[in-house]
Amino acid sequence: MPGAREGVDRYGYIPFGTGPRVCIGANFAMQTMIVTVAAITCAFRLELVPGQRITPVHRVTMRPERGIVMTLHRRAGAGPGPAPASQPPTAPNGI
Repeated sequence: MPGAREGVDRYGYIPFGTGPRVCIGANFAMQTMIVTVAAITCAFRLELVPGQRITPVHRVTMRPERGIVMTLHRRAGAGPGPAPASQPPTAPNGI
């Protein structure tokens, strides 16, 4: 929202800590989240369940009070289709 950013405390949200005790896995966690969200949103279209209200709760990290319930719809042509029929494994050289 225009003008809302100025009213937010700079240190109001620090999910991995700061200073000498910063989480050593912070960079890996952020990269993992980005890759995971990208993979999900490439394969699915996400929609909030109708009538849902998202209320943030401020604890050690910020999270939705009652979770977020969504419906996923597979995007056309995204990801593998039905699993192929399984075939028994074969040994090397046909043995």
